[in-house]
Amino acid sequence: MTATIPGPPVPFARPRFDGRSGRAYQDRDYAAWRRGAALVLRAARGPTIADGPVSVRVAAYSPRPARRPDWCDRAAWATGEATPAVTRCDLDNVAKAVLDACTDAGLWSDDRQVASIDARQWYAAVGDPPRVVVSVEAVT
Repeated sequence: MTATIPGPPVPFARPRFDGRSGRAYQDRDYAAWRRGAALVLRAARGPTIADGPVSVRVAAYSPRPARRPDWCDRAAWATGEATPAVTRCDLDNVAKAVLDACTDAGLWSDDRQVASIDARQWYAAVGDPPRVVVSVEAVT
């Protein structure tokens, strides 16, 4: 199963605590992204739920900055193709958000079933929208 979640990648946000009530709550942006991502993943899921180990691939495409980052090679940037990214959101937290959305979508009963993860972070190619591409397949 492969699905594309539109919009910029959103990293996992640790729960916050309300000082008055002491109850935990999620950041609004993260909670909204997670609900939307789960809807997209649920639509792509099909009728079956994984019951064994799975392999997950995550490709997070962030919006391309107007200026070339200093660390990026000029020739590579000039091609306009997708370029490896160093952004403000940590890739491990983006992968965690995707796994949580997959669990919410019912792709598996528990994310302990994930046997391998391949996660990459890119700046989108010129003209391409920001998005997260998720692939899940059973490990045999």
